[in-house]
Amino acid sequence: MNINKDIALTIVNNLKDAVRYDINLFDTTGTIIASTNTSRIGSTHGAAQLSVETGETVYVDDEHHFAGARNGVNIPVYLYDTVVAVIGMTGERHEVEAYGTVIKKMTEILIRENLDRVNYANRNIMIDNLVTALIAENYDAVTVSHLMQEADITVQEKLLCAEILFSGELLTSADIRRIREAVREITHHDNQLIVRVQPDSICMIGPQPLVHEIINTYHFLNRPYAAGVSNLCDNLRFIHPHYLQAHSAARWALTNNENQVAYFTDLDFGLLFPALNPASIEQYCAHVFSDLEPHMIEQLYRVFAAYKANNGSIAHTAQELFLHKNTVQNRLNKMAKITGYNPRDLKDFAVLDCAFSLYWWSKQKASRP
Repeated sequence: MNINKDIALTIVNNLKDAVRYDINLFDTTGTIIASTNTSRIGSTHGAAQLSVETGETVYVDDEHHFAGARNGVNIPVYLYDTVVAVIGMTGERHEVEAYGTVIKKMTEILIRENLDRVNYANRNIMIDNLVTALIAENYDAVTVSHLMQEADITVQEKLLCAEILFSGELLTSADIRRIREAVREITHHDNQLIVRVQPDSICMIGPQPLVHEIINTYHFLNRPYAAGVSNLCDNLRFIHPHYLQAHSAARWALTNNENQVAYFTDLDFGLLFPALNPASIEQYCAHVFSDLEPHMIEQLYRVFAAYKANNGSIAHTAQELFLHKNTVQNRLNKMAKITGYNPRDLKDFAVLDCAFSLYWWSKQKASRP
């Protein structure tokens, strides 16, 4: 095992606060890779080489001389019964000897902690690559098999694919770490769920219960989002079209209320709109809304959406919007006058419903290509 030089420097910096002597960390060739005395980095040390070879503590003093060595103590550092480094302290033997056991244990703990971090980061990279390989149009069985084995992923049940899209600011590195940890805790570290977290989205593939558990536990996301869920998939190698289903559903959910979950099986307009020509969408919206400014369209939509949600009930719409019933009627009349389409007429309602949906769809698509 080779210890990364940045990790070695971190270990030395942690240790130097515990003792008042110079600290040197050697690799298994006896070369100093980090030291409180930076002038010694890169030099080879005979006592450290002997410590690696024998697995024993080697002292340097007036009676025991080694090439490139100064007086002090050199202690082998073990990881899983193997010497992976040597930690050395410079000083008179009778002064530094007492610190040997403590420094050795501290170094081993720090190496394990940093190794765990590296392994955790590497596994996350492998899982991100695995999800990317799975949802690719061209399925690479060799790559997928290798990554699943390396990441210790086992998927046996029928699968769902889900995508969560975030509106607003992108996730920071700290956000991504927090979300990954939250997912692991929610699913009790179940290796059947494969999750890729990116600054603007989360993509997950796994058994139906686990995917639904994440989707329904939205509070850990701590930001506005929209989620899309595919139909069930019988085989992991055929997940690509199900990813497209999840993506379409998530994009559709993003045009509606925040914290909305859309299931591909429930889509209506969401199946049609992605196939429409953008120029046709623009033409349709312009035909219905004429030259209205966006803020005016969105003001009309607020009333229309409440009217639609309450199945055309003026009383319930007024209650939802905290308005008088006469005010709601006046605003619906205003909408009819401005657009030429009366929301209380079933045929005109359908035209307006389609126009508002296309408006939000095109606006969302423009903000998120």
